[in-house]
Amino acid sequence: MRPRSTACSRQLRLGVAAAALLAASPAAADATYLQLPGITGPSTGTRYTGWFEVGQHQVVLMPGLYDPDRKAVVSRCQATIRTQLGTAGAAVAQLVGGSLGTVRLERVGPLDTLPLYQAILRNAVLVQQSTTFDAGAAYDTLALTFDGADVTTYQKKPDGSRASGTQGSFNCLLAP
Repeated sequence: MRPRSTACSRQLRLGVAAAALLAASPAAADATYLQLPGITGPSTGTRYTGWFEVGQHQVVLMPGLYDPDRKAVVSRCQATIRTQLGTAGAAVAQLVGGSLGTVRLERVGPLDTLPLYQAILRNAVLVQQSTTFDAGAAYDTLALTFDGADVTTYQKKPDGSRASGTQGSFNCLLAP
């Protein structure tokens, strides 16, 4: 598919780069956290109390496509996140098919204080929630679609503190 404009081409390059960044497997000492608006998770980590710890995740950023039946551009941006919802599972299951608003993912380093990246998924919709069992533990997989993402990647100083960051935005609903 050939981009229609320079702006579209830049957004597509950013999207491909962000998708590769967000889908990367974290190192053993890293952790990723998920914040769902209005839902309290079981995490007690520094800065992440009430969030959910993420076991695996993949975020794909792609331009939307025109749906002639609905006469609208439809988002193709999606995220698949594996976590343990715990007691929040029933509340999250009630949200399937509904809007979540802004969802946040943050990947932090071994000091558990500074994000290596932060992804803000705008206008997220929970498409599916499923539970699986692995080695006797329950894991929940959330499938989301969203209209856009703001991704900030931070460099780290040798002492572990956060250095400068680079932010990019991706709009999933580009006009045809």
